[in-house]
Amino acid sequence: MDDVAALSRITSARFRVVAACGLGSFMAALSTNLVNISAPVIARDLGLGPGQISRIFTVYLIAITVLLPIFGHLGDVMGSKRVFVTGFAAFGIAALFCARAGGLTALTIARGFQGAGASMLMANGAAIVIRAFPPTHRARALGLQLSLTYVGLVLGPTLGGVLVVAVGWRAIFVVLAGVAALGTLLGFLWLENESEGAKKRASAFSAFPFELFRDTSFVMGIAGALVLYATTFMISFALPFQLQHARGISPHEAGLLMTPQPAMMAVVAPIGGWLADRFGPRSPCAMGMCAVAGGCLLLPPAANHGALAIMSALALIGLGAGIFIAPNNASIMGAAPKERQSTAAAAAAMARNIGMTCGVALAAALLQRTGEFRSVMLACATLALVGSAIASAPRI
Repeated sequence: MDDVAALSRITSARFRVVAACGLGSFMAALSTNLVNISAPVIARDLGLGPGQISRIFTVYLIAITVLLPIFGHLGDVMGSKRVFVTGFAAFGIAALFCARAGGLTALTIARGFQGAGASMLMANGAAIVIRAFPPTHRARALGLQLSLTYVGLVLGPTLGGVLVVAVGWRAIFVVLAGVAALGTLLGFLWLENESEGAKKRASAFSAFPFELFRDTSFVMGIAGALVLYATTFMISFALPFQLQHARGISPHEAGLLMTPQPAMMAVVAPIGGWLADRFGPRSPCAMGMCAVAGGCLLLPPAANHGALAIMSALALIGLGAGIFIAPNNASIMGAAPKERQSTAAAAAAMARNIGMTCGVALAAALLQRTGEFRSVMLACATLALVGSAIASAPRI
């Protein structure tokens, strides 16, 4: 009975770790869509144009991307918990300053600090989860954490719309501050401190550990993440133009049509983790990217087909992406030594952000050059097949 009780305590502690780290993923995703949906209202209230209001998105993304390697290394040296909990606190305080901002400059600065807090969370969350679970259960744990990211993406537009209409745009930042306060408390109570020995081993390494990139599994995992997010963000950038211009529907209706992709990713991510723990990461990653390619080829020109065909294709893309993400993350994190887990998590997050940026740029260039939605989808399918080949390639 004592052994059973001890095992129960260990299991409960591990899932508290997933809950605390998953809350960080949920909050970061929720923040993006909450602010996106409220941008027109913020611009009108502050007397700003589209170009000016775009600064609050740009500075947030730049702060995250630039600071990821720094906070990843700090997590390895100072302890992931310390940096992670500080990230929650910084995000929440910055959200309150966003809520009180009276003009573009104050709002931009506050969003920059909010990006710094999000960067601390992204650089250390996966590392904390990896350390809490044995190798046979790590991919499943990462899948559960990642599924909360997509729950945030799904809830963001609906919750943001309700808050903006009922209370005003400043309410979204108050809500984010409340979530951050909860995360700070849970992180402090539920996450364990790293041993001093692990920190000392990490501090003995150089500030930019290129030895990680000598591992083929790590490099392939990073490349796969970059390709997946480039593909999915090409779709998320190009499809709204097609839906709103070709079909003439409202932004709200377009958002509803695009919901199956993140919703399916939220449901499937834990299943992808289970498959990776059972069969290894390579096969689920390869199959997932093939499903993404198939969904891209099936996604029809929106003017010629009904909503069901569009939503079905997006669901297939979400299915493939959901199967891919947790095994790919497990492959990246598993290739890094214990003392470099936060650095590996930061590298994976950087690959995602770079992939997002490149995907949007490529989709915009193709639409500008060809004016055809189909050309973007063919490019997406090609990229996804490249991603499948990367996942299937032997590790030397």
